[in-house]
Amino acid sequence: MVKRIKGITLVELLISITVFSILLLILSQVWISIQRDTFIQKTDIELERSLSNVITNLRSSIQRAIVIYTPGMTISINDTSGSKYSVGNYSFDTSTQGIVLVSPITNNNYRFDIFVVRSRTGSLYDPANPNAKILLYYSKVISWTPNYNQGNITNFVKNFTFTSSESPKVLADYIASNGFKYKYLYLDSQSGTYSFFELTSATYTPGKKVQQLEVSIKLQKRWGQFIREKSTTLRFSPITF
Repeated sequence: MVKRIKGITLVELLISITVFSILLLILSQVWISIQRDTFIQKTDIELERSLSNVITNLRSSIQRAIVIYTPGMTISINDTSGSKYSVGNYSFDTSTQGIVLVSPITNNNYRFDIFVVRSRTGSLYDPANPNAKILLYYSKVISWTPNYNQGNITNFVKNFTFTSSESPKVLADYIASNGFKYKYLYLDSQSGTYSFFELTSATYTPGKKVQQLEVSIKLQKRWGQFIREKSTTLRFSPITF
């Protein structure tokens, strides 16, 4: 005789447990699939929006620029804006860590646009994306009269202070480690043919001007075992060149 437990047989109980386990496994897989699809859809939209934002702002700033800082300059920022994205007291090299562009506003007034990357630290730290960075945009209008020596500016502004009304703007979040790279390019001729060549701090000589910027951006966001990426490489030229 089959033993019954509270109205059901032991075999029926085992079958019920097995069926329930299978259903639980199926529901778990469905839940994970929904979570994955939601993450992918949401993250793709977020990364696409950030990428578009970077491209739009860079293109606009570069096209109106009359001066692009050359590689090898050390720039200092003193940010007292109180923004959670503030870099505080921060120095960077224009070779690899930030871009500085200058465009005219009115007579002797110029807009200085600074694009700089900072790590997601402190309250911004995301353990799922420990190496993620943020691309910030600083902008400031300064009264400045450039001095020239043989066609080269000798009094570049290298120290910038930003107060409470000059908080940085976040152009892109979740930039991959080494996900913001750029090259300074200048036009020169070799064997009678003009081409663009990369300008570095090692190859810079007075008289060489940056005439194009090649910018590579890679955004990356991770959630558990899932990871999404968006990237692009574009060249921008000032209209004045």
